[in-house]
Amino acid sequence: MVWTWITGSLLVVAGLLLVFCPKQIWRFAERWKSYYADEPSDLYLNSSWIGGLILAAVGGVIVVLPYFLK
Repeated sequence: MVWTWITGSLLVVAGLLLVFCPKQIWRFAERWKSYYADEPSDLYLNSSWIGGLILAAVGGVIVVLPYFLK
């Protein structure tokens, strides 16, 4: 049960990072791949926001689910 709590918490944190600071994540992870880009595209920002919400929700479910399955 400890491992599910840790994994779920890490997923929630990663999801919240994607929701609240996608530009910083883009600068760290994706900027080096583009020769021209100075900032992320709208598609990247929107998909990061949606993916972050889904990741945080899945992490929340992973944290809470063992308490309901007892």
